[in-house]
Amino acid sequence: MQGVSYEWKREEYPDWGFKDSRQIGLLAQDVERVIPELVSADETGYKAVSYNKLTAVLVEAVKELKAENERLRKRLKEETLKQQSQIDELRALIVGSNSYRVSDNDFGKARGRNRSKLYP
Repeated sequence: MQGVSYEWKREEYPDWGFKDSRQIGLLAQDVERVIPELVSADETGYKAVSYNKLTAVLVEAVKELKAENERLRKRLKEETLKQQSQIDELRALIVGSNSYRVSDNDFGKARGRNRSKLYP
């Protein structure tokens, strides 16, 4: 379903009392494929959408989208926390690795030794 704008064919149906201005709505045939309960037809086959009933359907759709949005936000938060934890672990490994080298170098310097002479 998609919203459309249209103008009535007033010249072809002068007795129907269509408005002169541009209209906005849905095509009854599209609505009928998805929610047939919202479409009625008269004796000539002319179809119409019951927009007052559409409101309830839209409210339920918004509720479903909100619930899905909340589930996705929760999942995103959990994934973000998991990734942050992994980043923190990697940082700790890198810092630990660098501090080992630094303290190793410092140890050699503190004793006045050149590390390259100790380990050829």
